[in-house]
Amino acid sequence: MTHRMILRNLGLCFGLAVLLAASSHAQVASHSGDLAFNAGYSYIGKGTDFNTTDINRYALGFSGGVNLSPSLTAAGEYNYFAMPQVQGVNMKMQGYGGAVRINLAPSGRIVPYGVFDGGGARLTGSESGVAVSSNGGYFGGGAGVSIYLGKNWGVRPEFRYNRFFYSFAGINGNTNVITATGGIFFQFGGTSKSKPARN
Repeated sequence: MTHRMILRNLGLCFGLAVLLAASSHAQVASHSGDLAFNAGYSYIGKGTDFNTTDINRYALGFSGGVNLSPSLTAAGEYNYFAMPQVQGVNMKMQGYGGAVRINLAPSGRIVPYGVFDGGGARLTGSESGVAVSSNGGYFGGGAGVSIYLGKNWGVRPEFRYNRFFYSFAGINGNTNVITATGGIFFQFGGTSKSKPARN
């Protein structure tokens, strides 16, 4: 399956989710918890002293955080990026850090947002039971939309651009990572603004 097909399918899922969005009074609730799981497609560039070719692979991740206010969410996150074998060595890349979401129109059931993220990163190569890792970091941002299908849950398509960088044995490497994902989220607790009753 090509990356165009994957992106097109994500777009179709997004459109379907909008059509199925529940009419309940869903909204981002202040001081509520937010748990999410996502999966999708990542493009990992060649970078500098990183890998010999561009890589197109799947990505998985999860996050947990708190809606500090309807307009601001802070979360911790973990992301796993699959990579191919390089000269017989099994490779994997991970990112673990934090993110801040700025929620636009947070009182509705469809909430677009911008996101800024950063944290630590780890690139690991293993062969015949022996593993060697390189530590580094990442930073970047992107945009997405939280679509409430119920009062406390929904789906979350998202697009991000990140810069990953590593240092190993005196060699510095960096690369661009572009990721498109779709996910499911759950909101719990917190307080929300009640809407006025109709006469």
